[in-house]
Amino acid sequence: MSQDAPTFLGTVIKAIACTPNQSFDRASYERDVVAPTRSIRQLVKELDEREPDEAQAREVLEKLRAILEAKKVSPEERDAWMREVLAGSPHGDRLADLVPPPPPPAGPAAADEIRARAKQWSEALQPA
Repeated sequence: MSQDAPTFLGTVIKAIACTPNQSFDRASYERDVVAPTRSIRQLVKELDEREPDEAQAREVLEKLRAILEAKKVSPEERDAWMREVLAGSPHGDRLADLVPPPPPPAGPAAADEIRARAKQWSEALQPA
C-alpha cells in the first residue's frame, strides 16, 4: 500500500496491523485474519487511490470487525478502531449502524453528553 492510500482504507490496514493477535489457532488466523486482510489489500490496489463506494466500505468494515474479533481484541479496543475507521469514511453517516457509539463520559456533564450521543446515534440509525 502506498503512502498516498485513501484515509479510510489506510486506517483499516493500520487497525489490522496495530492490533496484536490474541488467538493462537493458526488455521483460524489464516482463515479469519490473513485471508480477509489480503482481500482488503487487493481492494486497495484495485481502487488505485480512489475511495471505496458505500457497498465496498460496508464490506470492508464488516471484514475489519470480523478480523478484530478473530484476533480476540477487547470489545472496547475493537469499537475504538471501528469508530476511528468510520470517522475517515466518506460514507460514515450511512455506515453508523456498524459501529456502536463511544462509551459515556464520567463526571457531572455525563448525563447531558449521554443524551446528546443517544440522540446523535438515534438519528444516524434513521433510514434515509
